[in-house]
Amino acid sequence: MYTVIETPRLFIREFAPDEEHLLIAMGRDERITRYTTPRTEEETKMLFQQILAGYGTLSRFGRWAIIDKASGVFLGTCMLMAAREGLTGTELGYSFHYDYWGQGIATETVNALVAYGFETGLTEICAITDLENKASQRVLQKAGFTANEAVLMFGKDIPLYIIKKGDQ
Repeated sequence: MYTVIETPRLFIREFAPDEEHLLIAMGRDERITRYTTPRTEEETKMLFQQILAGYGTLSRFGRWAIIDKASGVFLGTCMLMAAREGLTGTELGYSFHYDYWGQGIATETVNALVAYGFETGLTEICAITDLENKASQRVLQKAGFTANEAVLMFGKDIPLYIIKKGDQ
């Protein structure tokens, strides 16, 4: 497994082929999924196969596992990739197991992803978060993202955040 980014506490790395269960388990926790893209277990399995297939391309971006350096525990997942339909540019995203919320891991992850994105040639990164997810909005703001117009996704208005190279 290739480590894409290393921070003081984290390895952000490619998923191993036998780690599909990690995403499926996160998808079963309603405390997490109330803020994420809704997916069935079958859709999560298909997504995982797409994630693995993406590692075989020349792209420097994708979806990755977030691992605690000290314990080797899977904490969550993150992404830096072409923005989904309705957005433009490159999209940053993250999701963590509930047990790891409020520990600064999201802030550390987002700062690392932004730095990596700009170091690899990006000039702008976008992110969305559920309107009710105030903690995630604070994480993005701390990293230098600014709120823009809301976008209609999943039948509701979702706040859009953007950071441009040099803003942080």
